[in-house]
Amino acid sequence: MEYLDVLDEFGNKTGVKKLREEIHKDGDWHACVHVWLINSSGQILLQKRSSNTRTYPGLWAYSAGGHILAGENPEDAVVRETFEEMGLTVTKDEIKFIFINKNQDILNNNQLDHVFIIKKDINIQDLTIDPTEVEKVEWFDLVNFEKLKRQRDPVFVPKSDQYHEKLFAALHRIA
Repeated sequence: MEYLDVLDEFGNKTGVKKLREEIHKDGDWHACVHVWLINSSGQILLQKRSSNTRTYPGLWAYSAGGHILAGENPEDAVVRETFEEMGLTVTKDEIKFIFINKNQDILNNNQLDHVFIIKKDINIQDLTIDPTEVEKVEWFDLVNFEKLKRQRDPVFVPKSDQYHEKLFAALHRIA
């Protein structure tokens, strides 16, 4: 059972903790992490979400991500989620915070996405993918990925234009 901190719309903890399912059902604000891995060739590692996930099954998304558990800080969530979903060990020193995205979607999912980039060269064959969450991972050329996202291709998890502007600016700086 995953307990999450209930937040106000500005990201402040309210002192209430709820099960993830209750937070989603009630539309409470909560926090997540999005991890974008980029290699020295300027490629982005994306995951194709499992067809069994509750939200956006079968769509392409960030490299790793998930909820920040009750009492957990965002950096610890990045380390945990990256290991859980891909079997990849990262350190807090490798993590670069980019921005927080306020996200309200059509699924009554009100969350604050803490977005991070990790620059790391990895071989995807060395990863241990969690099949309950991730179908596969693949390297995407940054320029082609950006073009696909701007076309609003429905094979990607939807995010706002503002999210992508900030993300692409940061990825280009780091690449």
